[in-house]
Amino acid sequence: MTEGARLPVAMLALLVTACGQAPSQAEVAAAATNAAMPARATTGELEVLGSVVPTAGLSAPVATRYRIEPARDRALVLVSVRRGDAATPARVRGEARDLRGVRQVLEFDAVDVDGATEYVATARVEGPDTLRLDLRVATDEGERVNLRFSRDIGR
Repeated sequence: MTEGARLPVAMLALLVTACGQAPSQAEVAAAATNAAMPARATTGELEVLGSVVPTAGLSAPVATRYRIEPARDRALVLVSVRRGDAATPARVRGEARDLRGVRQVLEFDAVDVDGATEYVATARVEGPDTLRLDLRVATDEGERVNLRFSRDIGR
């Protein structure tokens, strides 16, 4: 993660509890630096973080929190929009493409996580594969941010 980048607590908790066990300090560090590392885009003080996590290994409390059903062929796309230390209301739209070029529109829902709003969608994925994501974020103040990134999804 680049210096100065902040990983929202709820996003970090999701990433390290995906296996359903309490994380060790080493697991927390690994979650912050490995494949689950969020992609980041900024404009002025606005920061958008996006990450992708396979849903099959999510614990029941995490799945319930994000209102998703874990499945072997699904990945959770999680977006956080922040201005400084505060979550910022936004509209998130996007699409994902797999290595075959199959496109799917992502339908994002706002979810309250510990008092902050995060935006979640699920994408179909047959692992191993790579998802290329193209996300468009618009705030109520009219700011627009595009976030494009790809993530490898294991089996």
